[in-house]
Amino acid sequence: MCYSGKKILIIGTILLFFNQVLALDPTQSIDQYVLQKWKNVEGLPGNNIFSMAQTADGYMWFSTFMGLARFDGIKFSTIQYRNLKKKETKRKPSILLDVLYVDKTGKLWIGGIGHLTSYRYKTGQFTTFNKEHGLTGKRIYTMKEDMRGNLWLGFIGSHLERFINGQFSCFKISNHQDSKWVTSILEDRNGNLLFGTYKNKVFKFQHRNFLMYKIEGLENNVQVLYEDRDGILWIGTNNGLYRAENKKVITFFKVQDGLSNNDVIDILEDCDGNLWLGTLKGLTRVQKKTSGDFVFETLLE
Repeated sequence: MCYSGKKILIIGTILLFFNQVLALDPTQSIDQYVLQKWKNVEGLPGNNIFSMAQTADGYMWFSTFMGLARFDGIKFSTIQYRNLKKKETKRKPSILLDVLYVDKTGKLWIGGIGHLTSYRYKTGQFTTFNKEHGLTGKRIYTMKEDMRGNLWLGFIGSHLERFINGQFSCFKISNHQDSKWVTSILEDRNGNLLFGTYKNKVFKFQHRNFLMYKIEGLENNVQVLYEDRDGILWIGTNNGLYRAENKKVITFFKVQDGLSNNDVIDILEDCDGNLWLGTLKGLTRVQKKTSGDFVFETLLE
């Protein structure tokens, strides 16, 4: 990712909700579905979406150029979740590279520039943590909760922090510049924490140390790590999609194989075992056949 912050997931903006994705008929071509588009004129605060999440009360949350938005299925509301200083309120809106994440308890986390904020949907309460509480990083890029309840924060061009019970702990993967920017965090089925970095490196956290997790055949910048139900590791990069097993690339896919774009930003598996790939220029569904073949279908080009 060459952009100085989170890449825009969908430009336009066309939204396909997670709960709808999980319910799509796998036998039906995705170009048969009807999509609804929302932009500024429909109430969306900004047309560029950097992150989105859904809380247990059904609301969809979106981080946009113009701030945090909440969608109830009918209309959008802009949510002011921080008490801004006077000098901040006078400025023109700047790019808010907020990362949204819902933990196992249903709490929504908002990671932004110089702050980490939690939202409890049952009480409507926002709680913000910043450098006064021990946060040392400037710009949060990715978040992931592990099975022990630790919330891991990856910062742009910097380090990692672990947050639990109101306490921050700082970790550096290594002193090498290529390993400082953590772009993706994955906890696999065995409880191993893997960290993908801006350059083609993956690290494993073990006994408070970060060990190189070398994947043979991986040659591009890691943007997302995802483990499917079969234990296969999928790696979205800036130049294609990798399928890996036992720390070795099995298959490498690019546009000529059916991807809507080689820049793979996000990966999600639905209840039928299909993979949904968010790319810089569209959404791709990958159907895994019993024969071992893969069928690619593109939406939102």
